[in-house]
Amino acid sequence: TWNQVAGGPLKSQNAKLAADGTLYVADGSKAWKLVGNTWTEIPHQVGDAAAIMPDPFNTNRVVVVNGGGTLCISLDNGATPCTPYWGNP
Repeated sequence: TWNQVAGGPLKSQNAKLAADGTLYVADGSKAWKLVGNTWTEIPHQVGDAAAIMPDPFNTNRVVVVNGGGTLCISLDNGATPCTPYWGNP
């Protein structure tokens, strides 16, 4: 069954489920994660969040991307702000 959880996004432009069960959502503006019954905004500096992708092999790494293709790579599961990334990993 599904239950509504307060405090999260009002819409979803992109959503992914990580290997650890965390749900990640980009709503076209902000990036979010749902752990248990708690929504948390993922701080990023790429402007409007168009897509989000958790790393399937490393649950601490999450990538937020804007509509122009600028990446923001979090290495701590979105706990601290990540900065835009323009280059080779």
